[in-house]
Amino acid sequence: MSAYANRVEDLVDQQSARYRAWFAAMDLAGVERRLFAWTGGNLHRASWNPVRLSHHGTVEIRSMDSNYPEMVLAVCALICGAAERVRREHLEVRPSRGVCTLEPDGDLVRVPIFSYLNGELLAAAVTPGVKDHRIQSYLDSFVSFASPYQEEPELVELLGSSGTYKTTESEVLTSGLTMGASVIRGQGLSLVRESCFRLNEQVSSLRRSYDEPQSEDARDQGVANVVSIRDSPTISAGGEL
Repeated sequence: MSAYANRVEDLVDQQSARYRAWFAAMDLAGVERRLFAWTGGNLHRASWNPVRLSHHGTVEIRSMDSNYPEMVLAVCALICGAAERVRREHLEVRPSRGVCTLEPDGDLVRVPIFSYLNGELLAAAVTPGVKDHRIQSYLDSFVSFASPYQEEPELVELLGSSGTYKTTESEVLTSGLTMGASVIRGQGLSLVRESCFRLNEQVSSLRRSYDEPQSEDARDQGVANVVSIRDSPTISAGGEL
C-alpha cells in the first residue's frame, strides 16, 4: 500500500511542478495570472499530458484508454514515426489558421491550430467518425507524414488505410447491431464478454512475444519480435463463452 501511495504522491508532485511551470511560462510571456483563473483554468487544466489527476480525485488516462492494446501500440508507432521525422529532418512545426491537415513544405510543416483540433475536428471524430472527409484527410496526411520513419510498419497497418480506417465502433456495428438501435441485456453482456476475451488474448499474446527469447542475430540487430494479434478469436453478439 505504501508503494501505491508513493506513486500517487509522485504524480501529485509532477502535476504541481507542471502547474508552477505553466505560471512561469505565463510570467515570461507577460500574461497576467488572473486571466488564467478568469477563463476557468485550474490545476487540472494546466496538465496536457495523457495521464492526469481529475478534480474527482481519480487518475485519468485520456483519449486512448478505451482501445485494445493493438490499437494503442499502432497509434504509438505512428506518433513515434511523425516525431522521428521532425527530429531527423530538423523541421519547424507551425500551427497555421486555415490548415486542416499536416502540410510539409521544405523545412516547415504546417499543422492545424489547437482550436480546430479541439473543436471542429473533435466534433467530427465523435459523430461521423472516420467516414467524415475531414477526419479521413487529417489521418491520411498524418500517416503519409509519419510513414518514412515507421520502425514497425506491421503495427501501423492494423489501423487500416484511407477509406478503410478501423475503429472499435465499426467492429461493434459489424456484429449485427445498427447505429441508434437499442441493445438488449443479452447483447450488451455478450459484447462485454467478447471485449474482455479479446483483451485477454491480446495481452497474453504480447506477454508471450515479450518473454520469448530472441535469436542472437535479432539481438545483435536490435530487432523486436512482432507477432500478429489482429486475428484473436472473437464471438458473435449472441454467442457464449
